[in-house]
Amino acid sequence: LLNRKNTIIQCAEPWVKSDTAALLSYLYVWLADVWRLKLGLDDTTMNTDLLPTLKTWSTRLNTKKLPTYLDKLQNDIALIKGPVSLNAQLLLETTLLDLMRLTR
Repeated sequence: LLNRKNTIIQCAEPWVKSDTAALLSYLYVWLADVWRLKLGLDDTTMNTDLLPTLKTWSTRLNTKKLPTYLDKLQNDIALIKGPVSLNAQLLLETTLLDLMRLTR
């Protein structure tokens, strides 16, 4: 996604076949780590084994908009776990499209 090798639809398709809420939760933790790195809080990251990749993401994302995106992602997680039946594919496509908008 970050390298724009696949479309949003191609990226979302395999996610829909998995536990969408768990994947969105993982994305949230991943991006929260990116935010922590941007703030200089390297020692508080959860995914310490992925620091080089997280640092790459921290240089390629518009981190000024990241807190707003993280709020939206939390809302998406709540929606997908909620009692209302949603179109998971559409939710994922929108979530990934918004993530692409954060890239520089």
